[in-house]
Amino acid sequence: MCYHASFNFPAFVLVFGSEDWPRFQSLYHKLTKMNDTRIKKTLSASIHELAKILGPKYTELDLLPCMERFLKDKVMDIKLGALKNLHVFLNEITLEKREIFIKYIIQSFEEANK
Repeated sequence: MCYHASFNFPAFVLVFGSEDWPRFQSLYHKLTKMNDTRIKKTLSASIHELAKILGPKYTELDLLPCMERFLKDKVMDIKLGALKNLHVFLNEITLEKREIFIKYIIQSFEEANK
């Protein structure tokens, strides 16, 4: 059940709109912290879509910490899901906040070249 919720999460938020994000926020955070690789992989691959729907305010407040967790994850599929569309996610946050992601890009590049 949680996997299906994670898979369809951006669609729920799109239908209800960003103004209803507070209704879904705690559920999203619970899903991102679950110890299920399938759920986290799905959420990491779609976080950029959620950022586009929510806009800068909620992306910086609520999604930025989740994105960082995905990029720090030990499971490569979760990390790659987040990295694949990081550029889309970064469009929704301020320039100052974007700087923190440079280290994740460099780290991922170095890991890939080992």
